[in-house]
Amino acid sequence: MSLRFSKFTYKSFKLFLLLWMFYMISTQKISSYNKKSFDNSVLNQILRQDHSHADISEPITQLSLVIAHPDDELMFFAPTLLQLNRFLPTSIPFNIICFSDGDAEGLGYLRRKELHDSINLLLSSSNNRKINISILDFIDGMDQVWDGKQLLSSLQNELLVNVPPSIKNNILLTFDANGISNHPNHIACNKAVHDLISYDGGKDKEMNIIGLMLSSKSDEYNIVMNLLSKYTFFVIDLVKVYWNLATGTFNTIPNSASLELSFINTYSQYILSYASMLNTHKSQMVWFRYGWWWFSRFVFSNDLLVVSNINNV
Repeated sequence: MSLRFSKFTYKSFKLFLLLWMFYMISTQKISSYNKKSFDNSVLNQILRQDHSHADISEPITQLSLVIAHPDDELMFFAPTLLQLNRFLPTSIPFNIICFSDGDAEGLGYLRRKELHDSINLLLSSSNNRKINISILDFIDGMDQVWDGKQLLSSLQNELLVNVPPSIKNNILLTFDANGISNHPNHIACNKAVHDLISYDGGKDKEMNIIGLMLSSKSDEYNIVMNLLSKYTFFVIDLVKVYWNLATGTFNTIPNSASLELSFINTYSQYILSYASMLNTHKSQMVWFRYGWWWFSRFVFSNDLLVVSNINNV
């Protein structure tokens, strides 16, 4: 019995190493996939100031990541932040809007600093992009219900504080309606962005909102598929990369802008994200976080859905 177990362990470990080697040598393919995904997206259409949409008269103004806690930016959104930092012009500022300081365990003062350090390590060294970080005072906790009107008001204020009111197009990156593992604070972030899109969707809207919602990969009716879609590290995404590049899937709908994006970290980007987590969010590196960084798909890839108040987008 022990001999069989040893052989199984050896073969599993060998397969694991081979997969990682394949991931490491796929950097060029992954980079090409990311570029095609971005080029085919509505974001690129707006960057090119495609005036086929009456509402699009100005380029993108700013990107705002809307999160619930310090460390969400790395645990869930690093693939998107790194790719958009690469593809968006450096004249577009990045805003990090964090609704709480993660003070559920009395570490709010420390976690505020960790968030600043994390963003500086992940993004600031690569270019001269302006980065603004705002940490609000909503109470962290699974049992906390955040007031929707207060969330909307806070989000509006944060978006308008850094740019003139005449500036229009804003990208908001946040969770989907399920959040990660149905966390109520994540769901509240999604609701705030959706409420802003609805609020600014009328005739006299103040700004165009392009919402990027991170797919939580939640399937409440199929637990097995739920686990496979969340905890297969980069395997599914490597298959997707090679399949899409081989079949030319990105080119199947000419002259159309996709309302879905998929970004995947290259090996070096994954290492940068992991190193940022290890070196800046030290208060959060309990034992199960290491497993997350080895097996969760969220640290390797992000699937995003575009939701907007721009006509025909």
